[in-house]
Amino acid sequence: MTPDDRRALRAAIGFAELGLYDEALAELDGGGRSACPSPEADALRMEIFRRARRWEDMRDRARARVESNPDVYEWWVHLADATRHSVGLVPARNILERALAKFPENGHLLFQLACYSAQLGELERAREHLNQAIAADERWADISHVDRDLDPLWAAHPDC
Repeated sequence: MTPDDRRALRAAIGFAELGLYDEALAELDGGGRSACPSPEADALRMEIFRRARRWEDMRDRARARVESNPDVYEWWVHLADATRHSVGLVPARNILERALAKFPENGHLLFQLACYSAQLGELERAREHLNQAIAADERWADISHVDRDLDPLWAAHPDC
């Protein structure tokens, strides 16, 4: 990362922390110079899009990243999240299922599938995915108790 890119990233973080999302994105997108290309900048863009609820922008950017670099599971998660909020849960779940075929033991993908299944009322499927996520990475057990998407699962199975 160049010194200009590091400066742009720091400035974008500052703008984002202040809720100045357009300014943050302008810093990342060049502000008169070439766009900041680093993975950190792309991750920050996704976070800014999420905070600003700019689901279409997030979906477009994540889709482009999935197409150019399908071996990074995070892009699939971002694409599914943006699709969930801009299109719906079923198409978002389909994206995660395609990703899971590439990354069959990825705890994050399995956890997201558990959340989406719970929201769709598919509680047994949600439980299966959650158990697989926890088997892949135990940190999902703690996260599962604070993620509101799993509330339907806990309401139906309070003993879990």
